[in-house]
Amino acid sequence: MVLKVHRRGAEVLVAACDKNLVGKRLKDDMFDVVLNREFYEGMLVSDEEFVLHMRLATIANLFGKHTVGLGISAGFIDKDAVLNIAGVPHAQMVTM
Repeated sequence: MVLKVHRRGAEVLVAACDKNLVGKRLKDDMFDVVLNREFYEGMLVSDEEFVLHMRLATIANLFGKHTVGLGISAGFIDKDAVLNIAGVPHAQMVTM
């Protein structure tokens, strides 16, 4: 998967997605999303590295079966909060 960390003030946003989705457009009846390279593509990470970055995140934006699945199995994402956009799992996380 690819992951990019964005920092603004105290906020740490982790943007991550399955590698094969970078640059793709996902469109269905409700959503039209482009998985922009500049937003998601920072580094190629292992599952373990993903979990380490997620532990530091205050916000996360995740796309893809593997990425969202790992977010769920690691306890960051509630499986009932996952959306499917054009058949691709999507989840967001915010800590307060």
